[in-house]
Amino acid sequence: RIINQAHEEFQKIDNLPGRLNKMKLAVSTTHHLQNAMSCHSHLASKRNDSLLLDVLTPEQTMLFLQWLDKNKKRCGEAARDIGKGGSRRSTLDAILTQLEELKPR
Repeated sequence: RIINQAHEEFQKIDNLPGRLNKMKLAVSTTHHLQNAMSCHSHLASKRNDSLLLDVLTPEQTMLFLQWLDKNKKRCGEAARDIGKGGSRRSTLDAILTQLEELKPR
């Protein structure tokens, strides 16, 4: 009975298939954007690592990498804390701002 009632309610919604297609498109677009942002963020991180390591001597590079390996968990927690930042801006807005700051000038 509940299913029949729900079916009748859905039949009353104007342009339901069109709305559902728009929702599906929005979800798909959001998923692709998240994936692209993740890839871009990863590449930016690797580029920054490379730039940092290029200015260090081999001995400094080795010491830094050892330090980073020992402090990976703490660094990850600090990055997450910075990401939270107590700001009311949306996560996407914050990410876009951070990516804009990474652009070469």
